[in-house]
Amino acid sequence: MIRQQRIKLNRSNQKWLKVAVTSFAVLASITTVDIRIENETLVRVQIPTVDASKIKSNKRSLQRQVDCAHNFREAAYTTTSYQELTHELTIAEGILAMDNVSQKTINNAVKKLRKAIVNLVDKKDDPTFLEEQLTTVVANPTTVAQMRHNIYIGNLVFRSDGATASQRQLAYQLIYQNSVARLNLHITQTTM
Repeated sequence: MIRQQRIKLNRSNQKWLKVAVTSFAVLASITTVDIRIENETLVRVQIPTVDASKIKSNKRSLQRQVDCAHNFREAAYTTTSYQELTHELTIAEGILAMDNVSQKTINNAVKKLRKAIVNLVDKKDDPTFLEEQLTTVVANPTTVAQMRHNIYIGNLVFRSDGATASQRQLAYQLIYQNSVARLNLHITQTTM
C-alpha cells in the first residue's frame, strides 16, 4: 500500500525537502521513495508503508553472544550454572532461527544470555570441587610427577576464590610435605 502526500512549498524550501525526505528514507532503509516537483510549487512524495513481515531486525549481537557461549566447556563449570547457560543458549538459537522477531525480543535474549555467561561458576571456585581435588593428593610423594601433582593441587586451592579456610590450611600442609619430600629425594640422590 502506498501513501501519497501533497505539500505546497516555497521555491527555497523545495530542495531542502528533497534532502530531508531522502535522508529519512536512507535512515529508515526505504529504497522506493518517489519525490516529484511539479509546477514549481507542488511536491509529491510517495513512501511505502512498512509491512510487518518485512521488518528487519538486527540479530548480529545475538549471533555474537551465541558464538561466544559455544566456547565454554561443561567440564570447567558447575553443573547448575552450565545448565542455565545451555537453557538460555537454546532459547537464543531458537530466536535466531525465527524469521519475524521483534528487536525487543532479540535484545532481551542477548541480555539473558550475557547474564548466564557472567553467572557461570568456575569449578575451581566451587568448594566441593576443591574437596574432591584434595582427596587425590599423594601423602608421601616419591616421584617428581607426584610432587608436581601436589603442587598443582596446592596452587589450585590458593588461587581459588571459593576455597574455605580449612582447605587453604590443607594446601599449606600439602606444600610443606611436598618440600620435605623433595629434600628427602634430593638427599637420597646425592648419597647414592
